[in-house]
Amino acid sequence: MPLSPDTLLRHALRALARRFRFFTEEITTHDEPLDVLTAEAVSTLRAAFGIGSDVAEMLIVAADNHVSEPWDSAEYPTTYIAQMIQSCKVYIPLFGAFLRARGTDDLAYCLENSLSRVNVYSQSRASNLRPIGWSESVVEPAGWSTTAVREVWYQNIYNSPP
Repeated sequence: MPLSPDTLLRHALRALARRFRFFTEEITTHDEPLDVLTAEAVSTLRAAFGIGSDVAEMLIVAADNHVSEPWDSAEYPTTYIAQMIQSCKVYIPLFGAFLRARGTDDLAYCLENSLSRVNVYSQSRASNLRPIGWSESVVEPAGWSTTAVREVWYQNIYNSPP
């Protein structure tokens, strides 16, 4: 006997709910130790508005120069990164205004001090929500390089060089 559309829908919703519970538990399991580690390692960065353990983890790569990552030539003080995050704003056409960075993709523009020609970081955003301008008020530290920042972001986000 064929199943009714309602039965199939209930089955699909139960399956989605199980997946949601599984991923929520996995995220919680990952976040608890990460929260402790990032709070200890980069308290200045974590004190910045809207910086949780997940964002802090990604931004730590911009502050270190890890020897086992030969492509990572970016090494900047966490105070610079925290100040940049606090002052980073992107211009969103839909709102006709500069808004605080809404995610790591927006932060990448401020860290690079440029908008990529291809707008690579905001691919998942609707076109009218992609930034067309950026602003931040922090003086870049000695040795700062757009190329180094871009290489770190590409390698960590896409697992490939730019």
